[in-house]
This record gives sequence, C-alpha cells and structure tokens, in this order.
Amino acid sequence: MSDTVGRVMVADDDPDLRECYRLWLGESYDVVAVADGDAVLERLDDTVDVLLLDREMPETSGKTVAAELAAGPYDPGVLMISGVEPTVDLLDIPVDEYLTKPVGRDAVLRSIERVGVVAQAPSEVRELFALASRAGTLDATVEQGRLDECEEYARLLSRLRAQRSAIDDALDRTTSTEGWRTAVEAALERSDVDVAVPSVGARQ
Repeated sequence: MSDTVGRVMVADDDPDLRECYRLWLGESYDVVAVADGDAVLERLDDTVDVLLLDREMPETSGKTVAAELAAGPYDPGVLMISGVEPTVDLLDIPVDEYLTKPVGRDAVLRSIERVGVVAQAPSEVRELFALASRAGTLDATVEQGRLDECEEYARLLSRLRAQRSAIDDALDRTTSTEGWRTAVEAALERSDVDVAVPSVGARQ
C-alpha cells in the first residue's frame, strides 16, 4: 500500500465503472465501493483516506456529497471523476481534484496519490492545492473569454495569490512538507498562477 493512502472509497452508480476502479486500485489500496451518495454518507468514516466520487448519481449527487463532507466530521481527500465537462460552477464544488471521463488507470492512480498527500497537509496548504487544481481544470476546459468575464474566477485567482503568506506560515510549523509541496507546485503550474511555493532550504 501507499505510504500516504491506505483505503479508498469509490462511489459511482455505474457497476462496470465501480468494478473497473476496484481492479485498478486493488493492487495498491484497500478499496470500498458504493453505488450512490447516500451510501457514502452512511459508510464513510475516518479510515477512508481518499474518496473517488462520481458527480452525477441518483438521489444524492456527488456535488451534494462533497458539500456535506466539507461541513462534516470526516475529511478524506476528494477526487471527483465525471462525464460532465466542468464550467465555472466547479468553483462551488469543494473537491481537491476533478477529472473528466474517460480517464485511464495511470491518471487515476496519480490523482489519488496526489490528493492523499495533500489531504495530510495543513488546511491552508490543502485549500491552496484545491483552488489551484480547480483553476487549472477550468483553464484547460473553459474558453478564456468566459473566464475573463467571470467575477468568481477573478476572486479565485486573488485568493490563490494571497495564499503565499499562509504557505510560508505552514512551512514554519513543519519540516515534513516535500510531498505536498510537489503536489501544490504541480497544481499551481497547471493553473498558470504566479504563486511560488518556497522550499524549506530556500527560506531566509
């Protein structure tokens, strides 16, 4: 098993996809598979490190599940995988990373490991990663003209730039940061936001 992720919960209403994810992930993780959002909320506990979450499910959607988790007692890393092309509404979905179907095994495994690492980071670092990840997804899928007109997206970029001091403070509190720093830097690179994540050795 991974050093950072032991158990992954897979939530998807498509039984073929659930089995596919189970086969992909079973060699590296303890996998728990459920068919809908209600089952996530009923069965999730603090042993789950990462939740792989479909966006569109009957009854309770993945978006609703993500919102419930953000306000609840358990805090796994959340990777949303969906056939829905994201729009600026992604800014309102509290997930750490978003992939669009179809996705391959390697992409899913990389995302799960990355999300698992960042879920263990200080809260302000995790927020930075999630914001940068969502910004990068929107940069890749939404026309730039629509983004330029979106006030929410402009506020997102401002929040990202303002997070630099929070990252500095987090580095002051811990020396075990290499894994999540790499993940955050990658997310910032995707989002094309000019915010550097300093290394411990580079601090003055």
